[in-house]
Amino acid sequence: MQWSGAILVALIIGWLFFGWFKPAPVYTAYFYYDTSDLDKYWTQTGLADLDACRSWVNSQIIRDVDGEYDYECGKNCRYEDKYRSSICETTER
Repeated sequence: MQWSGAILVALIIGWLFFGWFKPAPVYTAYFYYDTSDLDKYWTQTGLADLDACRSWVNSQIIRDVDGEYDYECGKNCRYEDKYRSSICETTER
């Protein structure tokens, strides 16, 4: 019983101080189908990784997209009322 308690304490300390057991990141894709108006976009949340985000973007290109487009893949995004926008930890292409 002593060892199991010590292991539990070590795991809790590791979780608190070293960030162990972090949940997997969640990606959100933002596909801007009209680069002259960035308020026009499609989005997909809950993507498992950056590759899944890029794959979803590629599937949107097939849709009726005329002209230029742009996209972002955001990691762990959340909507902020204060900014009336989504804020992400990082964004990549």
